[in-house]
Amino acid sequence: MQFQTWVLPPLAVLLLSCFLVGQGDPAYSRLDFSNAYRLQREDGYPNARSAKGNEAGDFVYKVFPLSVLGRGEDIRVSGLRISFSVDNSYKGNFPVSLSVPEIAFFPVKRGKANGLEVDLPQLSNRFPRSLKPGTISALSDGIFSYELRLGPKQRDPDLKKLVILPAKDAKGVPQGWAVALMAPKGAKLGKGTPLFVPVPSFGELHRIPGPLSFSGFYDARAKRFLPFGSPGAPSNQGELGVELLIDGPVLQVFSDASGGVRKDPKKIETHMGPGAYRNHLGSSVLGGFLGFYTQWENQEGKGLLCLPLMTALGKLRPTAGLDLGGARLLWDPFRAQGLFLLPRMGLLGPLKPYKAFGVAGHLTDQKAVFVTPRLPVPPSPSLAGQSLWVQSLLLRPGSGFVGSSNLVFVRF
Repeated sequence: MQFQTWVLPPLAVLLLSCFLVGQGDPAYSRLDFSNAYRLQREDGYPNARSAKGNEAGDFVYKVFPLSVLGRGEDIRVSGLRISFSVDNSYKGNFPVSLSVPEIAFFPVKRGKANGLEVDLPQLSNRFPRSLKPGTISALSDGIFSYELRLGPKQRDPDLKKLVILPAKDAKGVPQGWAVALMAPKGAKLGKGTPLFVPVPSFGELHRIPGPLSFSGFYDARAKRFLPFGSPGAPSNQGELGVELLIDGPVLQVFSDASGGVRKDPKKIETHMGPGAYRNHLGSSVLGGFLGFYTQWENQEGKGLLCLPLMTALGKLRPTAGLDLGGARLLWDPFRAQGLFLLPRMGLLGPLKPYKAFGVAGHLTDQKAVFVTPRLPVPPSPSLAGQSLWVQSLLLRPGSGFVGSSNLVFVRF
């Protein structure tokens, strides 16, 4: 794979009159940042197996870093998907009622905890609003996915409004966010009580330079973070099984370099974990594949065309913004030599239904998706270590740009 030069067309050609997307129910576009399969590993919370049980303020978290979540506007969270099981010690009858933990949000900042350099939730800057989903019914034991969709169809008034996370901190610096599941005070695992227990994803890979973990515990009793993969914490081969739903376009990268279930016979594996973004395929022995998956869940059948663009080469996140009517391109005009390389390769197309078990896996059909083929990436010394930033723009032909995705970092 080589980087090619493409000249930006005259701005007048791009800035056609903007056709605004109609209002209504929010979009529930998925941002997985994890592989598809889940482990039957009940991590619980840092003090869940102690004599006193959970401490008030304990939580388990998953980070969605700036390099994956960041976009040109605030982040409109329309819901979440949480993987869970019923405490294995429970031997009672089913169905059984479970309390879903309170969901909190924290901006993150790079720091060192328990020997690892990772993004950590900023405790003093907790987002003022949290979500309290209430109770659900589990029909049996096993691994399940609880999906919370915020919006007008919710009965609880507190769950009707979306969570709007600021894209920048008080100083104007772009930021990533962590989702935290707050531990129910005093609850204990292994005591035969039917508890909602979060479970992790399977087979995640992490590569340096870059964080070796995106999940962890906060122990309020000891006042310390325990990132997964650090001493005394669960393995980082499983990230907390939490996915975001976003009201807007979402771009994800998928690659067999993410780990997970390789050559999955069931074709469920999505390969969308952290290892897809920092894939190091250029320096691998056998190479692999890479693809781009864009969803704008409530825009199916509306004639939108998706254009994935390479907005900057190199590891530094582009800081310039270019308003294109209904979209905002995040780019660096001095490092955007390959801006239109992907569309020139034929990697553009309409948003349409995605069938399960396709090139990007999934157990169920998905709405309003443009997905590229699996692009073969051979091992190449010239490609090894190269980085780029990719963002998808959504175009209504004949009218103009109507949406833009998150900006993602890819390292070969």
